[in-house]
Amino acid sequence: MESDLEAVIWDRNIVLSPADLKSYMQMTLKGLAYSHKKWVLQSDMKPNNLLIGADGQLKLTDFCLARIFGSPDRKLTPMVFTHWYRAPELLFGSAQYGSGVDVWAIACIFAELLLCRPFLQGSSEIDQLGKFFAAFGTPRLHQWPDMVYLPAYSEYEFAPPQPLCSLFPMARNDGLDLLSEMFKFDLKVRISAEQALKHRYLSSVPTPTVSSKASEVGITELHTFGF
Repeated sequence: MESDLEAVIWDRNIVLSPADLKSYMQMTLKGLAYSHKKWVLQSDMKPNNLLIGADGQLKLTDFCLARIFGSPDRKLTPMVFTHWYRAPELLFGSAQYGSGVDVWAIACIFAELLLCRPFLQGSSEIDQLGKFFAAFGTPRLHQWPDMVYLPAYSEYEFAPPQPLCSLFPMARNDGLDLLSEMFKFDLKVRISAEQALKHRYLSSVPTPTVSSKASEVGITELHTFGF
């Protein structure tokens, strides 16, 4: 592997086209959908865990925090993911969760690709929740009924949602719609990786760059990974 997605995002000599961005999203979602079909949560989705080869292929890596999910009796730890990419149910201490936590993290990565920087950089779990609520609006009970039952739930001052088009002015409507489906607070209505692969964002023009051409965006740095 020659690089990772974090290096691509931070390299100001690399300009990703909308088709390149779609390609990276599509490859990430394909890998995650396969993992979820095997009942495995990656549990540490972030750009530097998405490795990119010389052929442009993107691969998920670092499954050190991976979890088996699907059993209603299985208790999991909420202490997974870097908190910038941690879903709100995890930030509220949930020990029962599913594939939606990976999807939320991918939404944060999608946002990072659009902005060329981490989306919301909270200094703590509480601050991270506050930043999510400031961006997407503090959820009402009818929007996320189960939040009051989470172990670390506490009320936040109400903040109205900001329009996604103001948060991501460079994104087109189909991309904004996919983001809105991935950033649902209630995990029961959050889109799955498999469903996201069928979203019109990935089939609309411009279509995703094929992986052999994605390698031409200028990835030259070599990285050493230790797991």
